Amino acid sequence: MSSATPRKTRSTDLLISKELSCDADRREEISRSIRAINMQDLTDLVGGHLPSMRNAFYLNPQDFPPAINIPGCRGVRFLMADVLVWLDSLKAAKAPASRTEPPAHERDPDHRSATPGFGHHDAEYAPQHPHR
Repeated sequence: MSSATPRKTRSTDLLISKELSCDADRREEISRSIRAINMQDLTDLVGGHLPSMRNAFYLNPQDFPPAINIPGCRGVRFLMADVLVWLDSLKAAKAPASRTEPPAHERDPDHRSATPGFGHHDAEYAPQHPHR
């Protein structure tokens, strides 16, 4: 008799095996893509802070992957496939801009800050102390 316990069959496994006649690798790929994650999972995935992510989602839901509400589940869920597409779109949108102009300190070696008292060593910018 084998001591290994049989793997518990998930409902998604049953759905996939009944509806799709494909190999095990394809079933596993589909299972991962239809997995629904909650806000905590999304936050962990991107390395964010849960209260910040939650606030950002409720203020600007259009900036997040499409959310789904599952009856009986508290909070929104996101399909993993949508999350991966969303992350790819953020990566494409945040490509670093090429720098065409060097910073001010490289353009003008005598560049000084325009704010008095910060970077100026001239007497006219020295702080004035009243005599007592």
